[in-house]
Amino acid sequence: MKNQYDVYVGVRQQSATPVEQGKYQLVFGPYHLANQPRINYSLTADERKMLGDKCVVFTAFGIAKLNGKTIPLTRPFAPNEFEHPVNVFNWASLDFHGTRFR
Repeated sequence: MKNQYDVYVGVRQQSATPVEQGKYQLVFGPYHLANQPRINYSLTADERKMLGDKCVVFTAFGIAKLNGKTIPLTRPFAPNEFEHPVNVFNWASLDFHGTRFR
């Protein structure tokens, strides 16, 4: 089944809104559903400003390919409004202070 999905990672400020709802301005991917080498990404100043200085949530979404092809996402990404099924594979929240995660 790993070839039937693309994985996207959405990042947003943490809120009371469930991870499968709301909007994600930052979305990375698509990635394959398999072990990935470490991917380093430095947030731009605008992206850091958008995330603020509080907690952020990272959510891994699985989106089934359509006839073996990646379905493009629009940004901001709203998982509960997307026209195809979206699976939440996992999520984590982190405290963000200035320019570092703790």
